[in-house]
Amino acid sequence: MPTEVRIGLLVVGAVLVLAALVSLALRVPRTLRVLLGLFGIGLLAWGLTLQLLTPSSPSAVSSPAASPAASSASTSSTVPSPAAPAGGATTTAPPPRPDLTLIASSAFADCGKPADPAAPPDGASATKAQMLAAQQTMKAYDAGVTAYTKCVDAAASRITNEYQGLVPVSEIAAVRALDIKVHNDAVEQDTQLVGRFNKQLRIFLARQRPYQSPLPPAP
Repeated sequence: MPTEVRIGLLVVGAVLVLAALVSLALRVPRTLRVLLGLFGIGLLAWGLTLQLLTPSSPSAVSSPAASPAASSASTSSTVPSPAAPAGGATTTAPPPRPDLTLIASSAFADCGKPADPAAPPDGASATKAQMLAAQQTMKAYDAGVTAYTKCVDAAASRITNEYQGLVPVSEIAAVRALDIKVHNDAVEQDTQLVGRFNKQLRIFLARQRPYQSPLPPAP
């Protein structure tokens, strides 16, 4: 019960008791005096009983020391964080390993493979000028293929030397195998195109008259 109510009961009880005492001098009827006295004494007894039985405020009891929850919270807030690695070093994931075959393919593409020449003219009907022009085209193409294969071989050698010991041996072997394939494919195609031209050149030379000068030797 609130403190104000308990105090109010005590005050009202005291007032009633005093009123009963005062009524003796005022010749108030006895029955009324008795009722006032008894009611006042009852209120005083009730107020005193509530005052004695009401426990003291818990805040006053718990104020000298912090509550267990607060103590544990303060303790947990001061728990040190895990120690950083010695010397301030931080652990980072290793960089992704490069794909040497992709690197080699890009390097080979930069070498610039020459474009395939047009089909040679028909030796049975071509003129000397046409055959000479086709012959020059084939010579230029053959020189371009030679330069291209040298560039591919140099790129492969540079890549394998750069990554030797840094990547598995199987990746180094894959780059070398790719180099051999690209080199041989270019040479094989060059051989086929030159052979196709030489076939038409022989047909052209076979139909020439003895007094006409022959073409320069085919490459």
